[in-house]
Amino acid sequence: MAIQGKLSAKGEPVVVLQAFPTKRKISVIIDTGFSGELCLSPSIIRRLGFERVGREAYVLADGQIVRADIYKAEILWFNHRRSVEVIALDNPQGLLGTQLLRECTLTVHFRKRKGSINQERR
Repeated sequence: MAIQGKLSAKGEPVVVLQAFPTKRKISVIIDTGFSGELCLSPSIIRRLGFERVGREAYVLADGQIVRADIYKAEILWFNHRRSVEVIALDNPQGLLGTQLLRECTLTVHFRKRKGSINQERR
């Protein structure tokens, strides 16, 4: 089983996830430099109705330290609901991090402008 994606106009691998309880779809960039699960803007998080569970400090890619709200959410991940932690930051595009990619293989075909996330068998 695989989650299929495509490349954005900037060449970034993008997948679409379904969020619960609203069942709305969210587009996220696969960011191998982000070690968390998901990062979304506060406005998207509000629309999706995620539950706030705390606040933590994070180091951004540029070295800046910021405090961000943390939310609990559920997404559809390989046809199963999965509980995830979502960091609220003012990014124009959502990010999917490496914590979700554990036990997966990420393949990006730059020439074909597509990618996939395949779940490893245990």
